[in-house]
Amino acid sequence: MTENQPTYQAVESPSSPSPLIPWGWLRALLFIVVLVIVSLGIGAVTALFFDIWSAEDEIAAISSSAGILINAFQLAVLLGVTALMRRFVDRQSVLSLGFSLKSPYLKDLFAGLLWGFGMISAIFLILWSIGAIEVTEINFPLTSLLVMIPSLFFAAAQEEIIVRGYLLNNLMQSFNKYVALALTGLVFSLAHMFNPSFGAAALANIIMAGFVLGIYYIHRRNLWFPIGLHLAWNYFQGAIYGSPVSGLTTPGVMTLEFNPSYDSLTGGTFGFEAGWLTAILLVIVTVSLHFLYRPKPSRDIQSIPQSH
Repeated sequence: MTENQPTYQAVESPSSPSPLIPWGWLRALLFIVVLVIVSLGIGAVTALFFDIWSAEDEIAAISSSAGILINAFQLAVLLGVTALMRRFVDRQSVLSLGFSLKSPYLKDLFAGLLWGFGMISAIFLILWSIGAIEVTEINFPLTSLLVMIPSLFFAAAQEEIIVRGYLLNNLMQSFNKYVALALTGLVFSLAHMFNPSFGAAALANIIMAGFVLGIYYIHRRNLWFPIGLHLAWNYFQGAIYGSPVSGLTTPGVMTLEFNPSYDSLTGGTFGFEAGWLTAILLVIVTVSLHFLYRPKPSRDIQSIPQSH
């Protein structure tokens, strides 16, 4: 390996004890069951203490200080549950899911932010330039814009820890990594099935969004890139460009009017994530990230002379 080529180390140590459950797919399934039970408890606490009884209430809270507290509480509980699963079932540390801040991972966090910003900005600009969307009003709700950054960061971290962290990490120990990526993409998409206006296009696109968020992880085993990309995608799509985010509308700088003639491109009331333009971009970005972050063969391996 050349001196300037970054080293990405595996997250599991070969000297670690064997998992309590030897099958990665079963550990992933158990985690989903535990998560469903814990989520019911989190929902009850959120409803009682924060007066959140519907998706509309939760979206309204995102742009207030309550949103930070709610998502921070949810993230803390999730980290606790995940740490217990890692400690007693996987027999690994929770940090080994991919929380290293050593170079080059910290750099890749910012790369994820830039990719997320670039992707959603490209979609917005193309749709605006062809008349598929029109900006009807511009506001600068400074307080909500600032509050939504930590709130959406905590929310993105939750989803990435669950899907790309625990589930993908364990499924790769039972299946080919690309099969595991496809399975987690499906889980990621189905987790949005109760969102308003969810349909076949949204199902397919969010599966592909799972590929974009997961392709880095299967090569580098680190969560910071997908967390950064996920945060930037949601923040700029909703808080800046004013599109619904997976069917849910948040306060934004821009107020958009969608041309119904272009619903197949724009995603309609579900937002950009259900449009065919997004589908094309997701395929291009997945392939690009694959070739950018896949392990590079060592350049310093000397050819072994053949014996005669």
